[in-house]
Amino acid sequence: MANYTRDPPKEVSLPLRLPLVGVPNQRAASIDEDSRLVNAYVEFGQDEVLRVVKRPGLVELFDNGGYGGGLFEDYSVFYTATESGWEGKIYQDDTYQVTIGSYAASTSSPPTRFFYFNRVQTSLTATTVLFHDKYSIWTYNSTDGLDSLPFAGASTVGPDSYNLTDEETTAVKAAPSTSGLLKYSAVSGSGISEGTLVESIDSDTDITLSIAATATGLSALTFTLSGPPDQTSGSRPQLAAGVEDLNTSSYLLTFYSGIVGSDPLDPRAWDPLNIIYAYAEASSPIYLAKNLSYLVVFKASTTEFFRDVGVTPGSPLERLEGLKLSVGCWAERTVCELDGTLLWCSYSESGVKSVYHMVNTKSDEIAPPAIRRVLEGLDPKYAIAFSISGHSFYVLTDPTAGVSLVYDITSKIWGYWNALGLTYFPFVAASLVFGDGGIRLQHESNGKIYLLDPDVFLDDGDPIVMDIYTPLFDANMRQTKYVERMYVNADQEAGSTLLLRVNDDDQTAGEWTEYREFDLSHPRPALYDCGSFTKRNFHFRHESPTPCRLVSVELDLLPGTL
Repeated sequence: MANYTRDPPKEVSLPLRLPLVGVPNQRAASIDEDSRLVNAYVEFGQDEVLRVVKRPGLVELFDNGGYGGGLFEDYSVFYTATESGWEGKIYQDDTYQVTIGSYAASTSSPPTRFFYFNRVQTSLTATTVLFHDKYSIWTYNSTDGLDSLPFAGASTVGPDSYNLTDEETTAVKAAPSTSGLLKYSAVSGSGISEGTLVESIDSDTDITLSIAATATGLSALTFTLSGPPDQTSGSRPQLAAGVEDLNTSSYLLTFYSGIVGSDPLDPRAWDPLNIIYAYAEASSPIYLAKNLSYLVVFKASTTEFFRDVGVTPGSPLERLEGLKLSVGCWAERTVCELDGTLLWCSYSESGVKSVYHMVNTKSDEIAPPAIRRVLEGLDPKYAIAFSISGHSFYVLTDPTAGVSLVYDITSKIWGYWNALGLTYFPFVAASLVFGDGGIRLQHESNGKIYLLDPDVFLDDGDPIVMDIYTPLFDANMRQTKYVERMYVNADQEAGSTLLLRVNDDDQTAGEWTEYREFDLSHPRPALYDCGSFTKRNFHFRHESPTPCRLVSVELDLLPGTL
């Protein structure tokens, strides 16, 4: 048999793929250098392929006017200017409900008070919204309307005439009604012993006293109303941020680190004995939150945990010493809760700002060194969190610096978002409204509420500018290389264009090339004769009013210069 010589099999040279996911990798505090994603997020498919996707767009839902003060379910608070200052108003969707209060301030400088909400139970079948701005407290529902909740000892009712019976605890009002009274209010008057409180409000005329009367007949009684403790004076706030419920009781955090609780199923009944202090370390209280069945007290440089152990009288809470954290909270409005996860901008005694998340009381730092370097130059003021398009996002904003950092909880990748012609994402609150309500975002200053919609590819008519700055690329070789062709693997979309510019001088300003275009309506978008380089930064931009999902960029590289 003839012996034929065979050539070795030929090797097929596959195009080199450009690292497309430009996660933040800032060498210093500047956000305008090195790799990053803007107005995009990363999706890991079950095929283990990474895809870069343009974020959802914005649609204006309502224009209520004024400055955003808070958003909860389908309710919102906006500050509107008056001749003498500002008014805080509650809206349901775009329908005015009630005015919370008036604020004397310059019309060129809106109030800075923000509102914190929670829906709490008033019976096994009924609820109300308990909310505050750190200085005042209210309850609100569509049936009972708006009702303020006083701080203990700050206001009185009466004197009103009540019929007393010696050695009996029932007092009967001479004329209805007992409206305005609160359980645990202090009672004074003829026939009333010192230290007597309202033990219960039984009807429109009858109340039960904690100590039996010492006389019979009509008596003019004065009631010093109960409520959370009045602990401050002057311009200081009464409360720290946040309002929580646990085992049907409502909880607030006072300016002096006291956790005060209401009676079960009664957010308007506050026992003066129901208080415990978060004093494990001397640190200012910032925010009261909840994780699992534990209350979480964020302080300036520490975090403490409490659980309900059901003791009585006094507070049913006890401190959990083993869960204390040595990091605190930088700013109250950076705390967000999403599907059982707490996220916040943290701060430590060593002066380090970072970002943490807490799941099942276990806390982990989620900011890598590059993000911590960026935070060194920022003063984050607020954050929002929401889930959309199969991903969950935490958006941390410094409006003064004009920067919004975005953490994709699902893919664990950071990026930057902006909107509506600004360099940051200007939304102070987010809310999910069930049914067809979707994810609603409250703008900080234009009086509008927007819908975040994955089927919309504009921001209220403006382009969404998605930017991908890739890591510095040298193809793992130091010699000069020539790019004969570039191919983009992306979803094919009519009218969609991907722009590309490059910089061969380490992103030096003024050294970027002019943009070239990939036609993403073509089945195989490509560019030819893309020049020579030793190392190169690539900047991809998509601003067409279409969806955009990029899978990869392939390079046909030849060594040398042409």
